[in-house]
Amino acid sequence: MKRIIYITSLFILPLLAGTLFSACNSCSKEKEGHSSLTEFESSLTNEDSVAVIDLVNQFYQLVEAEDFTSAAAMLYQPDHEDPYGEPRTLTNEEMDEVKLMLKSFPIYDHRIDYVKFNKSYQNEVKTTAVIRPKSADLPEATTSFYFNPVNYLGRWVLCTISTNQGDRTVVKSEQKDSLSELYKEEEKSLKDAASAQ
Repeated sequence: MKRIIYITSLFILPLLAGTLFSACNSCSKEKEGHSSLTEFESSLTNEDSVAVIDLVNQFYQLVEAEDFTSAAAMLYQPDHEDPYGEPRTLTNEEMDEVKLMLKSFPIYDHRIDYVKFNKSYQNEVKTTAVIRPKSADLPEATTSFYFNPVNYLGRWVLCTISTNQGDRTVVKSEQKDSLSELYKEEEKSLKDAASAQ
C-alpha cells in the first residue's frame, strides 16, 4: 500500500525532464517583460532540474513501496546557522517521526505542482499527494507537500521545510496558484511537442 507524508508544518515533497523547470522559471520572467533570475538560477542546467525531479520521484517510489526507512534516510536538514554549510542527515529521533508519519496515511499517486529555484540552499518543490483516488461517489482527496532541494558542492539533496525552525517557502502564497498554472501549461506544451514528433 502506498503511504503519505506530512510533518506538521514541515516539508516535502509523472514527471518531466529539466527543460520544464527551466522553461517554467524563464517563461514567467519573459511574460513579466524582464528577467529577475538570481545568479544561482542563471547557473543551473537541465541536469540540475533532472536531478531534483529524480530525487522527488525516488522519495515517492520508496514511500509507495512502503520502504519508509529508506525514504526517511533520503531527507536532510539544512544548517540553519550556516545556510551554505553541509546539510545534515536526520537524527534517529527525526527519522522515527518521519517514518511514523509516512505510515499514517495511504498515498495512491503524486504529481509535481511546481519547482522554483532561488539559491543553492533555498529552493522549493511543491507536490500534491493523492490520499484517496476519485470515485463515482467521491472526489479525489489530496494534500500538499514541500521539499527544499539543496545543492551542496554540486550535489542535490532533499531537505525538509520546517516553519518551526524559521524556514520560509520561496514562493509567496499568492503566487503558488499562478506558478502551478504556468507549470501545467509548460507541461502540456512539452507533451504536445513530443507527440507531434
